[in-house]
Amino acid sequence: MKVLHLCDHPPYGGAFEAAQSIADLVGGPVFRSQKPGKAVQAGATICGYCLPAAKAQIRRVIRQHDPEIVHLHNFKEFGTAAIAAAKAQNVPVVWSCYDYWPLCPRDSLHDDECRPDECRLTCYNPIGVRLPNIAKLPMLGRQTRMRKWMGQLDAIIALSSHSQQLLFDGGIGLPKGEQTTTHVIPLPITLPKVSVEKDQNLVAFVGGQPMIKGGGVFQAAEKLVRAQRPEVRFQVIHASSRQEALESIAAAQVLVVADLWMNPGPVVIVEAACLGTNIVASDVGGIRETAERYTNAGFAPPGQPQAFAEEILRALDIDAEPSRGPDLPEIKKNLLEVYVCAIKRASSQ
Repeated sequence: MKVLHLCDHPPYGGAFEAAQSIADLVGGPVFRSQKPGKAVQAGATICGYCLPAAKAQIRRVIRQHDPEIVHLHNFKEFGTAAIAAAKAQNVPVVWSCYDYWPLCPRDSLHDDECRPDECRLTCYNPIGVRLPNIAKLPMLGRQTRMRKWMGQLDAIIALSSHSQQLLFDGGIGLPKGEQTTTHVIPLPITLPKVSVEKDQNLVAFVGGQPMIKGGGVFQAAEKLVRAQRPEVRFQVIHASSRQEALESIAAAQVLVVADLWMNPGPVVIVEAACLGTNIVASDVGGIRETAERYTNAGFAPPGQPQAFAEEILRALDIDAEPSRGPDLPEIKKNLLEVYVCAIKRASSQ
């Protein structure tokens, strides 16, 4: 089956690896759209409209590759344009949900002013800008517009049952009178060879956005752990490549994933499990479900340094075995079945 993969993330990061893992498994070209300027991002985010320039660009890509189906990885500002371009050429569209931009303009259902499940449209501000609420009035119709766009999808792939339910609660993936178009399929993450010596006293943390990745929780937990185990070292991983990041994860005895947002299923959880690194993670979103597929992780409530410190101390004394990782043949079979169902659904409309 000829699949065209569309992704709006620049190289490297969780969403990049998620998209690439599926493209590697099922095959097909990958097209990556660069982010528009801040003003365009803000307008598209607030309003939920299709960007005409992005639509024209993606139409050209679809004509060039002539796919049987388009697999849209993530969404963001160009997601509506991808759907519009594909539908204009009668090509079915499947969407993989890596965050919640269609439900929340901040992607994450989290804001520093409210709990992870309380983010509202009024929370949204472009990076480095504080908009007055009156500037956000166009958001009043955003939810309706986004549901209209999402209703044109021929299939949706969620990384966890929690993510699937969250989409259902937001009115996405439940067409009336039809079987649900949403399917739960874990990511087919594979790892290159990694050979490093494990440091039994090293605790690592990966998080690019401290506001939603729990950087403050990690720092507070460090003080509590070192008060009891001063020999333990804490490291924030700053890697310039995936190989470098994997080596840092493999060298650690414990990896902390202190996310505060409703993460549907972190790639780094799968990577750590396959590398034999103990995991201490927030019990939020689809994180527990993802971790328990592959390893016996420790969990703490999001934003609770004391609970994280206790789990880290426990994990430091456990020797973890590398997990076998995802069942690639089964995942490929499930993905191809979703593609076939999407094509049938599109042809029947």
